[in-house]
Amino acid sequence: MHRSLLITLPLVSAFFAGCAAPGGLPPSGIEPAPQATAPLAAAPAPDCARLQFDMALATRARDAARDGQDHAWKAVVPVVVVMRYAQAGAEAAAAGDHLRELAAEAGRQGCGGTTE
Repeated sequence: MHRSLLITLPLVSAFFAGCAAPGGLPPSGIEPAPQATAPLAAAPAPDCARLQFDMALATRARDAARDGQDHAWKAVVPVVVVMRYAQAGAEAAAAGDHLRELAAEAGRQGCGGTTE
């Protein structure tokens, strides 16, 4: 299974779970910071297994983002190459048409040295 899919599925699930909550997301699309209802000392500390799981998810998300940065150019370069190839082809066809028109005119006027 692709690494980004392993990261995307839990993130998408978490996003939709937040949207399904009463009130959904605020209009800005940014969730407000949760308000502390109990002192920090009273909050239970996450266990090591949960911390390791969260760290693994964060590492995967970071690696996927870096991978996306490293390969972002691959999405643009082929498009640019195709556009330049098509533009050059159109310019070559237009120049060829113009050259044929000039050669035909030169032939009508009796000029020598037509080039193809």
